[in-house]
Amino acid sequence: FPFVGEVTADVLNVRKHPTTSAANLVSYPYLKKGNLVLVEKYSSNKEWYFILIANKYHGYVSTKYIKRR
Repeated sequence: FPFVGEVTADVLNVRKHPTTSAANLVSYPYLKKGNLVLVEKYSSNKEWYFILIANKYHGYVSTKYIKRR
């Protein structure tokens, strides 16, 4: 299932948990349009991706703003 995803939003929050009420990651709080990430899996409700940024940081982003590369 893992694949490379590209950010389509101008600014995309990277969350600690798969909900908009969760805080952003401290170490990598957001991504910008065109950034590439490794999408590792869906959250249980399939509305969030669990991602890996720069082979170092894990977080959650909305599936609405990631397109498969």
